[in-house]
Amino acid sequence: IDQQDPNSQLNWGRVRETRLKLPGSSGSKKSWRLDGGVTLGQLKGERVASNNKRELYVWFNRPILAERFDLRLGPVFFYQGFDDNLSGFSVGHGGYFSPSSLIRLGGLIDFRKEVASDYFVAAKAGLGWQASQQDCLSGLSLASGCYKEGTSDSGLATELQLGFVKAFGQQRNWLFLGINTQTSPQYNDLSFQLSWTHAFGGSTEGRVYSFGLPDFVLIKH
Repeated sequence: IDQQDPNSQLNWGRVRETRLKLPGSSGSKKSWRLDGGVTLGQLKGERVASNNKRELYVWFNRPILAERFDLRLGPVFFYQGFDDNLSGFSVGHGGYFSPSSLIRLGGLIDFRKEVASDYFVAAKAGLGWQASQQDCLSGLSLASGCYKEGTSDSGLATELQLGFVKAFGQQRNWLFLGINTQTSPQYNDLSFQLSWTHAFGGSTEGRVYSFGLPDFVLIKH
């Protein structure tokens, strides 16, 4: 977002996020496995208050038709929270969805198939129930000291990701390029993703480091 305040004529927005992501997994590719991760982020922008973000992701999954391709299915849990609600479109706010708490519980299916040597097509689809709570927007005055009261919302949420994967180093390291779309009562968005996953140690399942460029959001409303 890069906006100009109509009263002061000052530019504001251009929010950028710096984040630390700690993923992990436990179990076997041939049976039940637990995948998850914790993400900590900080968002800053021009004439926008700083904000801290935290996320928790847990996916308990097992393989289906593993002899033909890599297809895994299981329940998933996701939590996200921000220190402040900066969703207002005014100086000091970033204009981005920033709930104090968001919880999604549902199912997730992940598909991957090798189409050429070290080249894969990948897809991920999720369906679940999502609920969120947003704090009030501070600034002007209501009885609560906010100019817009806090809100809560819940309903059905969907997620779809399509992409291509290039493997390196005996399929220990991965380069992913894809497109993501999400729908929910709180927001709808469409974004690009580019990420690199690197394995340390001798095991191909020892991927503990993931570097990702920020998602480029095409449409969000």
